[in-house]
Amino acid sequence: MELQKGIATSLDRKLEGQTLTVLIERIEDGTTYARTEYDAPEVDNDMLIEIGDTIVEEGDFCKVIIEDSTAYESFGRISDN
Repeated sequence: MELQKGIATSLDRKLEGQTLTVLIERIEDGTTYARTEYDAPEVDNDMLIEIGDTIVEEGDFCKVIIEDSTAYESFGRISDN
């Protein structure tokens, strides 16, 4: 598990700074969860999105800038573009 954690962290770090299209899966208690085309539901990372004043709904596709990551989560914000 430790070996896999290191591999996952390394792969996730490569996405930082990139803008990706994500699918908004759910919004719970002010936190927006999404996934990229690379993430399988209920298997891969959670992506937590800072949406600011942008209005999004479950099922929407959005452009997101990946800002940070861990082995099991990625963090981003809605792109202005």
